Amino acid sequence: MLGQVVRGEKDFVINGMALVRDRYLATDFTITYFSDSYSITLQIPPPSPLWLSVVYPFGVWVWASLGACLVLLSLAFHALVKPDPIRIYNTGADVISTLVWLSKTLLRQASPSVPSAPGCRPFLALWYLAALVLSTSYMGNLIAFLTVPAQTKRIDTLQELARTNLRLHMLDYGNFVPGYLWSSKEPVLRQLGAKLSLLSDYNEVIAAFDRGAGVLEASEYSHFLFITRRRQKRSYRVEEKLYPNYVGWVFRKGSPYTYLFNRYLSWMSESGLVGHWRRSVLDDFQRSVAGGDGELTKAPLEGEAEGEREKEEEEEVGRASLQPLNLEHLQGAFIVLGLGNVLALVVLVAEALKAVVRVRG
Repeated sequence: MLGQVVRGEKDFVINGMALVRDRYLATDFTITYFSDSYSITLQIPPPSPLWLSVVYPFGVWVWASLGACLVLLSLAFHALVKPDPIRIYNTGADVISTLVWLSKTLLRQASPSVPSAPGCRPFLALWYLAALVLSTSYMGNLIAFLTVPAQTKRIDTLQELARTNLRLHMLDYGNFVPGYLWSSKEPVLRQLGAKLSLLSDYNEVIAAFDRGAGVLEASEYSHFLFITRRRQKRSYRVEEKLYPNYVGWVFRKGSPYTYLFNRYLSWMSESGLVGHWRRSVLDDFQRSVAGGDGELTKAPLEGEAEGEREKEEEEEVGRASLQPLNLEHLQGAFIVLGLGNVLALVVLVAEALKAVVRVRG
């Protein structure tokens, strides 16, 4: 279309055109009447498996730090109580027994007595306080995980996306974005360009999306694309956008009546009519696609997207119906119980074999 205007085959183009330098030098642009950008749309990741409920409340580094601290504390406490082991152990004191005895506090099991060795009571007072905080935090996060639908971590920035193995696809319609990415001096943008492939048909783009790839498209049009293909409930857009730009109409270079269109576009933009019409068109389009049977999900316009995902998640949680806990929710606890029983059985068999060997010897 721009080529036809430049060659004189068309007088003007009212399709929204992004204002970039090459276009600005070759044609006459009206005033810009709204802003747009380019977004990368990805599939909503599946929720965390419920069997992870036992380990979910703490992150990997928290669990590793807790284990390391518990081992170090056991070594230190073992050195304190070794002269007087009878007060807290049924057998002779060793590091494993000390570790098990200190771990009882994390499981909220009381100790009937404490050793009288010097320095033990201040040591245990600090440990009991830390164990109280840790166990309370664990229980609180565990209850939240079981009762509130957990949102899987999504990709928010272009840098995060560049680190992944996800491929990107875009329709090949002569847009300037692929060339900008491929020739960019910014490492992140260059990495995204290396992931980008151009396809000749939107059916191929959507098929690639269904296979897990990302879709690069103008933010405004991506709403229509995913509504039309009924993918809006399974997709989300990366918060950080590419190449924010302003959009206007295009006239021949030196056109004498561009100023007249500028006047009316300015009135419509400043009065809020442009934003109102864009929103109305998008809502009507969603209703027409849903046919009155689907739920209408309002898609925010460009510039209104800040915090949109958080609001959607809060509304989704609010609409979630209450349900009783079942075996699926508690499978993590039963897995731990089963592993504990297997370990106990292995220890029992080992002790029995040891006793048999001792008797025979």
